[in-house]
Amino acid sequence: MGSATEVGNGALVTEKNQGVGAEEEAREWVRSKGVSQGDELSWLQRITYGFVFRNERGNYAASVAQLKLACDGAPLESGFDLDVSAALVELFQLCWAKCSCLPEGEDRDQNTQGLVRCILKCEEQKTCSRNDLLVHLDRDLLHKCELIKDAKQYQAKERKVNTRLFYKQNKFNLLAEESEGYAKLAVALDSHASLEADEDEDGGLKVLVQCLIGRFSLDPNRVVEVVLGALEHRPESERLWRLLGSFDVASVAHVLGHKFRGYAAERDALLEPEEGEIEVGKGERKCTTVEDSTTEAPPALYALAGRLVDRGLLKLDALVAHLSPKDSGTKDAHALCRDFIKQEADNIGKISLNSSKKRAAGSGAGLGVGGQDRTKGRVGQLDARNLDLDAKAMLRQVVRERVDGFDFHGQRLRLCVSALESEDYALSTRLLDYWECAGVSAAADDCIAGALCKAVTRLVKPALACLYPRGMRRRFDPDAARAAKGSREEMRLVLRNAELRKLLNHLGPHLSFDLRALALVCRLLRGCLCLFKEGEGGDRNQADAFCGGVLETCVLPSLCLAPANPAASAEVWLVLRDLPYERRFSLYGGWADKCEGADLLRAACKLARVETRRILRRTTAAGEGGGPGQGLEDRGSEQGFLRDLSRALQGDSQGGGAQQDARDENGETAAERLEAKRRLARLLAKCCHACPLPCLEVIVAQVESYGESMAAPIVEALRYLTPFGHDVLTYVVLTRLAKGGREKFKEDGTNVADWVEALAALVGLVARKFPKEVETKAIAQYVLNQLKCDQTVDLVVLRRLLKETDGVMHVDDISDNQVEMLAGGNMLKVSGLLKGERTQQMRLASRALRERLSLSL
Repeated sequence: MGSATEVGNGALVTEKNQGVGAEEEAREWVRSKGVSQGDELSWLQRITYGFVFRNERGNYAASVAQLKLACDGAPLESGFDLDVSAALVELFQLCWAKCSCLPEGEDRDQNTQGLVRCILKCEEQKTCSRNDLLVHLDRDLLHKCELIKDAKQYQAKERKVNTRLFYKQNKFNLLAEESEGYAKLAVALDSHASLEADEDEDGGLKVLVQCLIGRFSLDPNRVVEVVLGALEHRPESERLWRLLGSFDVASVAHVLGHKFRGYAAERDALLEPEEGEIEVGKGERKCTTVEDSTTEAPPALYALAGRLVDRGLLKLDALVAHLSPKDSGTKDAHALCRDFIKQEADNIGKISLNSSKKRAAGSGAGLGVGGQDRTKGRVGQLDARNLDLDAKAMLRQVVRERVDGFDFHGQRLRLCVSALESEDYALSTRLLDYWECAGVSAAADDCIAGALCKAVTRLVKPALACLYPRGMRRRFDPDAARAAKGSREEMRLVLRNAELRKLLNHLGPHLSFDLRALALVCRLLRGCLCLFKEGEGGDRNQADAFCGGVLETCVLPSLCLAPANPAASAEVWLVLRDLPYERRFSLYGGWADKCEGADLLRAACKLARVETRRILRRTTAAGEGGGPGQGLEDRGSEQGFLRDLSRALQGDSQGGGAQQDARDENGETAAERLEAKRRLARLLAKCCHACPLPCLEVIVAQVESYGESMAAPIVEALRYLTPFGHDVLTYVVLTRLAKGGREKFKEDGTNVADWVEALAALVGLVARKFPKEVETKAIAQYVLNQLKCDQTVDLVVLRRLLKETDGVMHVDDISDNQVEMLAGGNMLKVSGLLKGERTQQMRLASRALRERLSLSL
């Protein structure tokens, strides 16, 4: 027995090896005929047409058999994957249709005989089965091949079968009513869904559903639809998932696609104009919003699709064919939205003389979304609540009122949400790349932006747990982050995570949708720079490239769409302050370019510019009452304090109090005027929190236009600015100084231009009042670079900076006594140089010391 078994096993192995060898020989034979990957069908069609219509000689059946053997037993890497049996049946039917169209005669009979020979040889060689031929071929052709005896008799049998299957009416049975079966099915699914998965080890739910299908003759596809509906509301039930896996998985895509098509059909019916109603033109169509409409597919259905894909029960390619609208509809909707946003951005800040007529008409250029006139200059009470800085709200309003009816939120686009929620990032990035190539900004949809923010949060949380071992609510400790176990390894994984980088690139400025995600990304970048600050060159360069890319493409543009949020700007500044000023200023330049390129960011910048100009008009008027050069806050500033101290020393306290209580021509006291100036300063800071670059550009341009006298009130107005804002101000001033196209000298060629003097005064005053926030090193480096290029006019900036910060005066002409004092010691030299430049503060301090006042100066 043992020897017989060994012989039998050896024969099986030999037969298997022979089969593998035959398949390899068949593939080599097919390749020798010039057939490559993807050309199998065309080669089969060529030899079939040649044998039928051109009477070519050769062993047709053997060639087809070799191709079938090569394709059926071929591995995936060979490239031969044609279903030869199905292809042959289709080719035979096409040949028969072509023969039927030929005129009667010798050629038609000859071609028909050749086709019959091909069919019989393939059926004899088992290349295609008799059942496939009987199902797909014409009755007359089957009769000529003698596969059926009588065509009319075969047609009669076919008609009887179809009548019995589709047209026979079953007798009504009250005990087996279909509606009762679906009711019992719903009750069974609901009662078993709440049970644990291990309580159904014997498959009781599956047996019960099978009994209901057999007893009440339920349609299995409708049963699958009911199960999907139950999973839509109870996605956590493992028993329902196990039940769904027992059905044919191929039908799930069609049943789920039918549900999506139903919602799309209801929406289209709702948008169609009723009888007698005139349809409005493109761009003015109104409809219910996606959030309010009951005809839109619910988010739970998209989530169900994502879970089905994640569990392998659904192929996404099979589902996409059922979704609406077509890709062209989504592209047109987003293109229309971009046009409207561009139109709104162009109209911001314009003044229309016909605004009243246009408001009455409700349309026309210059009108904002929903009939709001954004071009009209507003002259009402300035208030923080009335500042219009939110460009994201403009986008939502445009989509809701003018674009939503043109499939801005398409089902295919919303399918990205299910892929992101199921954490299938490879699929989601593939879909997002496709839409990006099609010119569609998927993140402009709030649902997709929210799903992207959640996905980014999930991906960065492991690294943040290592960076903040004591919790996210504690202050960041660099030493604790470096000492945390696995912190560097987690951060290296983040740097190499291509999916995170792609998601952030697709998210772009729409990271502002979730400010918590924005803060988490900023803290991740801060920890990344901190960990690899003194690390190896490769890690440091990779960290700098990653942080710089995320800051330029995602974080900085998001600030423009997160208006008036100082906490967000503070988080961004904690990252930027660890970078050298050269790198920071380079990021600001890229930020400015993006703001000019993207329509939504350009709209946000224009809104900030308009509001800044409104506030500066009030700020200038507020600073005119105290004479030239007087600051915004008279009593609160250093000069006002010293002026009050001088009055106190002179015994004029009563007069000062009377002046403090006196009212001006407008009926306001000094305290009320001071509070109004502070409120304007806070409003200006609020605009700079939203979009610091455009706001500070307007401020610096205002200083250039009005000269040096405007610098002091502007500096006082910037007291509520964040360190991030002061750093951007330094960049803006240096950019304006280095910008070409303007002469830095007056027409006489000797005196410095007024705008250069104004910027120099602004630099000096800002550096004196905010010494820790201003990057003086960058200003000195700029002056040095200009000197290398033989440009000495920028020395006026350095002179004003030294004068305001260190008290060093530049003296052009000194007296004889000062020349003699220069021959003495250090104290005498300083006294000689400053003798003719004694200011009111110095005189006041000297008198206070002589009077021996116990007051801290």
